[in-house]
Formats: sequence, C-alpha cells, structure tokens
Amino acid sequence: MPNSASALSLRHFRAILAIADTGNLIGAARVLNLSQPAVTKALQEAEAIIGAPIFERTSRGARPTIFGEALIGHGRIILSQLAHAGEEVDDLRDGLGGRVVIGGLAAATVELLPLAIARLRIDRPRLSVSVIEATNDRLIPMLRGGELDFLVGRLSQSRDLEGLAQETLLHDVACVVAGPDHPLRSARALSLRDVLEERWILPTGGSTLRGPVEAAFLAEGLEPPRHAVESVALLTNSLLIRDHGYVAFYPRPIARREAALGQIAILPIALEATDATIGVTTRRGARLSPAAQDAIACIRAVAKAIAAD
Repeated sequence: MPNSASALSLRHFRAILAIADTGNLIGAARVLNLSQPAVTKALQEAEAIIGAPIFERTSRGARPTIFGEALIGHGRIILSQLAHAGEEVDDLRDGLGGRVVIGGLAAATVELLPLAIARLRIDRPRLSVSVIEATNDRLIPMLRGGELDFLVGRLSQSRDLEGLAQETLLHDVACVVAGPDHPLRSARALSLRDVLEERWILPTGGSTLRGPVEAAFLAEGLEPPRHAVESVALLTNSLLIRDHGYVAFYPRPIARREAALGQIAILPIALEATDATIGVTTRRGARLSPAAQDAIACIRAVAKAIAAD
C-alpha cells in the first residue's frame, strides 16, 4: 500500500463502520446525519490513503473487501476505546459512576451476574451497566471488537480463542428439567434413554451448552433428538416446559432457581458429560476501565460465596 492506514481519521472510520453496518452509503449517511456525497467523499479519501478498495459495490449495496474487513475490525476497537476513555475520565472524577458493558451467558444471568451487579452499584450508585444476553457465537466477536468489556458465563471450549483470556470461577453441570406436574417428576432414577421420546428443547448451535448436551447423549450410545425445539430463550423455554410438557437441559444455577420457585422439577439424570466451568472472558492484554475492574471483582466475590454455599 502506498500510504499507511494510520493516516485515517476518526471521520474515515465512522464512515466505514456506518457503511458496513447499514450495507450502503444512503443508510450510512442517515446514521451519521450527513449527506450521501459527504459519506462518499470520506470513503474515497480512505481508499486513496490505503491504496485499496474498502467496499465492493454490488446491486445489493456495499460489501467489505478483505481490506475493508481488516479496517472494520480495528475501527470498532478504536471507536470503542475512545468512548471508554471519555467514560473513564468522567469516572476518575469521583469513582462513583462509569459504564460497563457485559456479555451474559445463560448460566450466569440468573444468580451470579445479578448479585454482582447489585453489589457493584452499592459502591458505584451512578454506574451505568448494560448486559447483552446471547450465545458465544455472537458475544465473542463483540468482545473482540471492543463492544463488550467482558463475558461472564460458561467458558467456551472452542479452539478459536486467540487473543482472549479465560478465568474459571465456578463449576457447573447441566440438569434435565421438566414441568412441576410432569409424570416423571417423582421418579427416583432415570437415564437419557428413559426420556428420549419426550418433547425436547435443546440449546441452540453456538451456545456453550450445545456440545456438552450432544456429548451426554453420545455417552449413552444415543443420537440427540432430531425434531427438538432449539432455544436458549428462558421465558419461551419456561412456558413450553411448564404448560406444554417439554423437557430441557438447563445450567444448574438456572435449574436450582426455577425449581425453588416451583416452576420446574429437576429430573434425576446424571450428566457428567456436561460438566464445565463458569467464569469471565476478557480480551488478552486489553486495559479495563476502573468500573469494569470493579465489576469483575464483584463477580469473583459473589462466585466465591456461591461456591462456599
């Protein structure tokens, strides 16, 4: 390339990201509150600086080239870090505020994370907390792109964790759950073979629990149910379990809480193949804001108390 991408300005990166997010220059102009010629000019300047096309123009809009993909990834981190810098400066004035964005996986969102947030906000009453609940296939790219401060939940077993650091806090094993009035609720011992023909809800592909669930069936010489509902939406799953006779795999923290509320029954099925760890995932070497550091400290303290209990 004849020129270095380091010469790109924030204006260029904002235009590139807006085009990537909307898929075309018209949408980018609308998002940025600029005219389309202004966005076009910013893109042309950026392409001249790096000496390569950033987007391929197609009949469906603008598609990033390999050069564009690289700039988009770095641009998200740059703009995210810039936003964090402003928040951290504000926080350093009094230490009571700040902002933290957390990716939450199901196993952590019913006990560990809520308790930690409540504790954190006692010391930081003006703290802004955003929790994005999804599966790892969505959250890990957001973490890498700087859109999240960290993830909390079942730790991913994927080999594609380059640039990420994982910290183990708790051990978890999945439970098979059914409705409080399900005929099998009072059974003393069951196996997956005994419930294979039930109506199943399985974790979606991309979730940290899907692989262990499939391994649990294979460990008993069974194929996972082929015609199952695939969902990690807790409310949808709860209604299907309680009102329509479905059975499902739940992380133990969710199963214990729902059972204590009388919403489900935990079936007596041993699931050693689903044993895993709950913890925190961060970008390796990334500088966390004081608010994010305090959030992780609270999560560690709550996890220690849960483990002791």
